[in-house]
Amino acid sequence: MNHQHFYFKPTCLFTVVWTIFFLFFSLTTTAAPSKDKITLQYHQWLEMKDKAIPELKKAIFDANWRIRTHALLAMGKTGDQTLVPVILKKLEEDPHLSVKNCAVIALKTLKARQAVPILINMLQEQLSGNIRVKTPTKLLIQALGEIGDPRATDILYQYLFIHNQTERIAATEALIAIKDESVSTRILDEQIRFKTDSRTKEAAMILGEIPVPGAESFLLEIVTEKDRVAGTAAIVSLGKIKSKKAIPILLTGLQKESGQHQAKIAEALIAIDSPEAVDPLCLIIKDNGQEVAMKAASVLARMTEPSISFKVFKLFNSNQSVNEPAAYVLGFKKYRGAVPLIRERLKDETQPGQDQLAKSLGWLDDFESVALLIEVAQRSSQNGSLGAAAALGDLKAVKAVPTLIDLLGTNNKQLLAQVVVSLGNIEDQRAANPLIKLSYETGSRFTLLIAEALGKISGDVVFKFIQDSIASGDKERLRIAAYTLRHYKVTETQVPYFKSLLEHNNASVSKAAHQVLRRIADKD
Repeated sequence: MNHQHFYFKPTCLFTVVWTIFFLFFSLTTTAAPSKDKITLQYHQWLEMKDKAIPELKKAIFDANWRIRTHALLAMGKTGDQTLVPVILKKLEEDPHLSVKNCAVIALKTLKARQAVPILINMLQEQLSGNIRVKTPTKLLIQALGEIGDPRATDILYQYLFIHNQTERIAATEALIAIKDESVSTRILDEQIRFKTDSRTKEAAMILGEIPVPGAESFLLEIVTEKDRVAGTAAIVSLGKIKSKKAIPILLTGLQKESGQHQAKIAEALIAIDSPEAVDPLCLIIKDNGQEVAMKAASVLARMTEPSISFKVFKLFNSNQSVNEPAAYVLGFKKYRGAVPLIRERLKDETQPGQDQLAKSLGWLDDFESVALLIEVAQRSSQNGSLGAAAALGDLKAVKAVPTLIDLLGTNNKQLLAQVVVSLGNIEDQRAANPLIKLSYETGSRFTLLIAEALGKISGDVVFKFIQDSIASGDKERLRIAAYTLRHYKVTETQVPYFKSLLEHNNASVSKAAHQVLRRIADKD
């Protein structure tokens, strides 16, 4: 097959890129409507809802193509199915490509089943090369997926074998959205073709979402093949279909693999959530290095089998070498019975896993351990200080604020970052000035963390900091002020100032002001 017709001609490419940019701009400015009259009109139509329909029916014939596009998009947002024939007519007759594209988007938004034959025909033209006007193939595919009509299954299946990867994945996702079991049956009937054409990734993705008899066996085969991308997709799908037969393979992979592949194996084991995996995972914690043990711990922590906490605590009680992974599981599952032993081992600085032991006390909401955590945070060795700082933030331990403020002077960058986050979580006014001072002294590496913490703390000191930073006009100070503002808790007396920022010439500041005012007004 000659695939050259899948690529845009230069003139067409410009039109499509402009359309996509225009659509993105139009549809993502609901937070702060543009001063452009057409975009403003679009927002007014959205607010009018079905009352705008008579006006929209006139607007789609306007001489200005941008008005026609906006009107079609607004038609889609009305939810009125009686508009489908009108939109279809514009799709067929309007000479402007951007208008046609917006007509497709409107039909997609309306989930217009009446449009399916026409959209299928347009896709078939793309596939055959008999193209009149090139509407982006991906857009047509996504529209059919959103509409969810099984009549589109056959044409979308054909797109699983095209050269263009972006369109191929779009077809895969559309078929999954339609959920027609016939496509999975067809994949299994033609599995040799999928293997020959290197389409096993797409096959695996579909079989995981639309399982039929035989899917599990095919997925298990793909996992053991050399194609890592397809293998990862098969792992995800085996998790989705809760394949117990996959457990031995996944447990082996958890110990041998690394990175993204290992992470997907862990997710699959969590999704399968079988009691059969509990004892083997406990053995992995006991018999492997720290990295693998922690990955096994993350799986156990998220599984629902009731016996996990007891079995992990038994392992923890008998073997201090598993302090870190065991404390992770026990803290995550809030197993209160582990608190005394966690405290005991945290007090002994020679015990391994000090940071995780401390963090777990925070996860366990153990407020009685605040004094101990303050001591650990102040250790000269800093062994466990990071975890203690995190726990104190989780517990919102007001008593720890002076200690955490002192730790802002540490040279340990990782600890410093955690202290900033924890002070923000505690939301104590005493931390505002020290954090502001730090924001002037430190490099850009920590400025956004500090800004978020200040926003959570709020209050008069932080409000003055925002005002001064904005008044300075300095680019970096404006960036910090905008980020602080996003998290700031506005009082009634401060509202006029933030309203004044809506027209600020710095886009980040005006957008942040709009976000915070919208939040307090409880409006979309």
